[in-house]
Amino acid sequence: MFLWSCKKESIYADVIFVNGNIYTVDSLTPSASVIAVRNQRIIGLGDKNIIDKFKNLNCDILFASEINCWPDKNLANKFDEIHTETRYKYLNSWLYIGTVKHLKYIMQKPIENNEDDQLYFQNRFLENLETQEIVIKLDCDNYIFQCLSGIGDTVGVLFKGILINIDTCCCPLVVHGNGGPQDKFFFDKLFRKFESRRAYAHRTFDQREIRARQSVL
Repeated sequence: MFLWSCKKESIYADVIFVNGNIYTVDSLTPSASVIAVRNQRIIGLGDKNIIDKFKNLNCDILFASEINCWPDKNLANKFDEIHTETRYKYLNSWLYIGTVKHLKYIMQKPIENNEDDQLYFQNRFLENLETQEIVIKLDCDNYIFQCLSGIGDTVGVLFKGILINIDTCCCPLVVHGNGGPQDKFFFDKLFRKFESRRAYAHRTFDQREIRARQSVL
């Protein structure tokens, strides 16, 4: 997303590598499928799957959505009127994606250090509905983003470590482990299952292991 946004803002790279399996030696972002280099320095990392999915939604900014309206429950009725056919209807500000130009636009209104960032973005989202200056959407189908607060076992892990939301039948790419103690426990459980199935999918078995598994089957 960063790379595509840079192109729109006339920030150019010398070379962009796409569809690779890149190891970054960065603990926060250990791997990437897209990388941009300028003057022999890395200026951006990206995931082509996220970029492609974002483009499919035809919007300038996409926010994650969740089933709880927080921190101001009085705003719930306004979001209820917008999205009537889903329970994932309330903006969550922890996950969002957009171009530099449009993110600058939505963040141009000052925010105090003691203000809540989620309430800030919820109000900016609702204000934009009136002006229609840019196109801002909520990921109500969990097409890219998934918030875990209060959803129980709605999210599962398919073979090869692919996440799926049973409600929407979509496979989110980024998960926000928000919520209380039970949600944190579920997030840990989901992570362990995800890691084990992804590792299993990428294992290489020797001939003895293959024969042993075939005999069991």
